[in-house]
Amino acid sequence: MPVQIDGRGGYDSFALTSRPTGVMLLTRRQPFYPSAAHDKFFSICTAFGGYTKFGICFVSYLPHTSTLMTPDFFTDHDELLAKLYPPSPGLPEDWESFSIQINDIVYALPTPITTFLRTGWSIAEEDSQLHLAGADQPYSSYEWEWISLTNERDQTISVMAFNTTENTISVAESTVGGIYVIYGNYDFSGTELRIPGGLMLQWSTRGDVLKLYGQPSETYENYRLTYETDGPITGYWNLYFDEAGHLDEVMMHHQNFNRSDDI
Repeated sequence: MPVQIDGRGGYDSFALTSRPTGVMLLTRRQPFYPSAAHDKFFSICTAFGGYTKFGICFVSYLPHTSTLMTPDFFTDHDELLAKLYPPSPGLPEDWESFSIQINDIVYALPTPITTFLRTGWSIAEEDSQLHLAGADQPYSSYEWEWISLTNERDQTISVMAFNTTENTISVAESTVGGIYVIYGNYDFSGTELRIPGGLMLQWSTRGDVLKLYGQPSETYENYRLTYETDGPITGYWNLYFDEAGHLDEVMMHHQNFNRSDDI
């Protein structure tokens, strides 16, 4: 019998949806159990006998009603996901590219904030009137602020807005030198956000990162991996993981803090 589903996703899950064709890819890496507290996965849990190992549920449904029709379970999730939803060709494999893919658009830092504004992002109202003082002395530090950017999908990212000029500017004229995203806000699901190599929040694991990026510059228990560059621009990634070892937070920085570093 078809199962009615509502909402975008449940606890520790995400949905990759193609509404025109009536196909939805539901993914989850951890075991799940029937529970009224969690919507998508738990509403179809009975289709798998009440419990399954981690994997992918590939389903057909009625787009105008969101009625689930034919769920199919796959255990070879990594290979299937890579084939069905490859990262953008513009997203490099190398973490030292300091690139991030958000909603199919690849951004590389540092970049003018107008790069984001031209692609559908807006400065949050509480930050829109900020001004940043200029670095008017040879050894001045660049002034910067964490601000929020939002889009029409109700997604939010935190960015570090720098003033790398000698004059005071508005935040709308700044340079983005850092990005911070946390899975816990549930703003991004599935392939909506990917880092170099196609790694994804709450899907890729600590082992996936180590395999693709190599040994980190620094670790903090099993909670954080830090990758730093020795290049002319201060650059690092802080990648955070939950207790199950899934990528949970991403902090990317690629921008010098002092004017003297850019001379």
